[in-house]
Amino acid sequence: MNWKTLYRWLLNGWIRLGKALNKITSPILLGSVYFFVLTPVAAVYRLFHRQEEKRESTLVDVLKTYTKDDFIKLW
Repeated sequence: MNWKTLYRWLLNGWIRLGKALNKITSPILLGSVYFFVLTPVAAVYRLFHRQEEKRESTLVDVLKTYTKDDFIKLW
Protein backbone atom coordinates (compact mmCIF):
# COMPACT_ATOMS: atom_id res chain seq x y z
CA MET A 1 0.00 0.00 0.00
CA ASN A 2 1.50 3.30 -1.04
CA TRP A 3 0.86 6.77 0.35
CA LYS A 4 -1.62 7.81 -2.32
CA THR A 5 -4.02 4.97 -1.60
CA LEU A 6 -3.66 5.52 2.15
CA TYR A 7 -4.35 9.21 1.68
CA ARG A 8 -7.38 8.42 -0.51
CA TRP A 9 -8.79 6.06 2.14
CA LEU A 10 -8.29 8.63 4.88
CA LEU A 11 -9.84 11.38 2.79
CA ASN A 12 -12.91 9.31 1.89
CA GLY A 13 -13.38 8.27 5.51
CA TRP A 14 -13.06 11.87 6.69
CA ILE A 15 -15.59 13.08 4.11
CA ARG A 16 -18.06 10.34 5.10
CA LEU A 17 -17.64 11.21 8.78
CA GLY A 18 -18.32 14.86 7.99
CA LYS A 19 -21.47 14.02 6.03
CA ALA A 20 -22.74 11.79 8.83
CA LEU A 21 -22.12 14.46 11.45
CA ASN A 22 -23.82 17.03 9.23
CA LYS A 23 -26.97 14.91 9.03
CA ILE A 24 -27.08 14.64 12.83
CA THR A 25 -25.96 18.03 14.13
CA SER A 26 -27.57 20.40 11.62
CA PRO A 27 -31.20 19.50 12.41
CA ILE A 28 -30.48 19.57 16.14
CA LEU A 29 -28.78 22.96 15.97
CA LEU A 30 -31.36 24.56 13.68
CA GLY A 31 -34.27 23.11 15.66
CA SER A 32 -32.88 24.38 18.95
CA VAL A 33 -32.31 27.86 17.48
CA TYR A 34 -35.88 27.88 16.17
CA PHE A 35 -37.51 26.77 19.41
CA PHE A 36 -35.29 28.60 21.90
CA VAL A 37 -34.70 31.87 20.03
CA LEU A 38 -37.28 32.55 17.34
CA THR A 39 -40.37 31.19 19.10
CA PRO A 40 -39.97 33.29 22.30
CA VAL A 41 -39.17 36.41 20.26
CA ALA A 42 -42.31 35.92 18.17
CA ALA A 43 -44.42 35.30 21.28
CA VAL A 44 -43.17 38.48 22.98
CA TYR A 45 -43.72 40.47 19.78
CA ARG A 46 -47.28 39.23 19.47
CA LEU A 47 -47.92 39.94 23.12
CA PHE A 48 -46.91 43.60 22.94
CA HIS A 49 -47.89 44.50 19.38
CA ARG A 50 -51.53 43.63 19.24
CA GLN A 51 -53.71 45.71 16.96
CA GLU A 52 -57.46 45.74 16.84
CA GLU A 53 -58.97 44.94 13.48
CA LYS A 54 -60.75 47.97 12.06
CA ARG A 55 -61.98 46.27 8.91
CA GLU A 56 -63.97 43.14 8.38
CA SER A 57 -61.58 42.00 5.65
CA THR A 58 -58.00 42.64 4.63
CA LEU A 59 -58.97 42.81 0.97
CA VAL A 60 -59.22 46.32 -0.44
CA ASP A 61 -61.38 47.11 -3.43
CA VAL A 62 -59.59 49.11 -6.10
CA LEU A 63 -61.81 50.91 -8.54
CA LYS A 64 -59.55 51.74 -11.44
CA THR A 65 -59.83 51.23 -15.14
CA TYR A 66 -56.52 50.03 -16.50
CA THR A 67 -55.12 51.25 -19.77
CA LYS A 68 -52.50 49.86 -22.08
CA ASP A 69 -49.84 52.20 -20.62
CA ASP A 70 -50.29 50.74 -17.14
CA PHE A 71 -48.83 47.42 -18.33
CA ILE A 72 -45.74 48.71 -20.10
CA LYS A 73 -43.51 49.32 -17.07
CA LEU A 74 -44.89 47.28 -14.21
CA TRP A 75 -42.01 47.82 -11.82
